[in-house]
Amino acid sequence: MRRSGIFPAIIHKYPTKCADSGVRMTRQLEETIDSLNPTVALRVLDAVDGTLEALRVDALVLGNTPEIQELVRRIDAYKSHLERQRSMIQKSPAIEAP
Repeated sequence: MRRSGIFPAIIHKYPTKCADSGVRMTRQLEETIDSLNPTVALRVLDAVDGTLEALRVDALVLGNTPEIQELVRRIDAYKSHLERQRSMIQKSPAIEAP
């Protein structure tokens, strides 16, 4: 059964090669999550979310420039998609006890 997965994070305001790699990473993560049992998938999502949060904090410490604001906005978009994915998995009836 294929879950709907993580959506491509956003259409970037400033398209670059980096924007394309972000979509590829999101697709790779979606495929990985879909291949795991729900309990393990939730753990992976938690780990990715923690990493994104650490990067977000690091970026905010660097200052308040338009580039950093864009980076934080992108990180927040990824985190939002992770939360939607987590919610979908938690609603699935196949979650096993850890």
